[in-house]
Amino acid sequence: MAANRKTIAGGDPPLRIHLDDSGASSGVGLLAEEVIEGETLPFDRKLLLSLRQPGNPGVPIGPPWLPEAARDISALGSTIVLGNDAGRGIKRRGL
Repeated sequence: MAANRKTIAGGDPPLRIHLDDSGASSGVGLLAEEVIEGETLPFDRKLLLSLRQPGNPGVPIGPPWLPEAARDISALGSTIVLGNDAGRGIKRRGL
């Protein structure tokens, strides 16, 4: 019986992956709901201001190249970049 309990408690790897994915999806959904309701605004404001110079919120902290690097990284998720990558994939597959 102990072996059966261990197998049942351990679960099948695909089942565990599925449960992890559904848990992550639920977490993202709950976070999105809080953002839409505006309940994360105090946290967001505190976080963003912590990345700025005290007394001068128009100037970010860090070396001069950091804002440009952050902008470049965030651009990788833009519609233009993702659309271009998707277009290349379609061309490779001959669709």
